[in-house]
Amino acid sequence: MYATTAAAAVAFWASSGALAFVDTKSRAPYVGVLPPIWWLAAAILVAIAAAVVLGRIGVSPADISPLWWSAILVAPWVPLPWPAAVFLWTGRVASGCGR
Repeated sequence: MYATTAAAAVAFWASSGALAFVDTKSRAPYVGVLPPIWWLAAAILVAIAAAVVLGRIGVSPADISPLWWSAILVAPWVPLPWPAAVFLWTGRVASGCGR
């Protein structure tokens, strides 16, 4: 249960960053700026506390297993040649103010 909530915390932290596309033909078509590292530490502490509370009220790890899908939000930050669909939930689209 701790790993599941920690993965969601890392996904929250990464999705709070910003990506900018520089050149689609270069080896590094985008650059990213992640939030401060203390945000990650705070998010993981909150996730651990949430896991403890959920464990005490009887929630099973299988009940929160869909949180693993949030790990897809970390994919744009891995420096690989991704298809455009991976970047769907980044930047302005993720914050709800895309045009």
